[in-house]
Amino acid sequence: MKYLHFNIAIYDWDVYYIEAEKKKDAKAVVAKLSKIPTSETLMKEAFNDIKGGSTNGGHHLFGLISRKSVILLYPTTSIENRVNIIFHEKRHTEDGICKHLGLKGREAPAFIAGYIAEKLIPIL
Repeated sequence: MKYLHFNIAIYDWDVYYIEAEKKKDAKAVVAKLSKIPTSETLMKEAFNDIKGGSTNGGHHLFGLISRKSVILLYPTTSIENRVNIIFHEKRHTEDGICKHLGLKGREAPAFIAGYIAEKLIPIL
């Protein structure tokens, strides 16, 4: 399992990246999710999907009150699928932050996109 946590200080927003690499990561993923305000239903779904062998998918989880986002990836079958899913879920994170904080224009989303991309480099 890969795990990364960072904060976008200017917006005081926590971002968590959790990636299941194998079926056996299901319990560890749920353990991480349980420490982040996440719905019980989604934790069960993630556990069942990962344990059941789902691949090439993921989720974006949002905690609006707590200002937290989770990028969750299931095991992938190729580097292309992995990168596609990371960037797909990353975009949901960017859009959610901007919508929740009422950020308009092009500069704030671009800043958030660049910042998150920079922080994700170690896991790529």
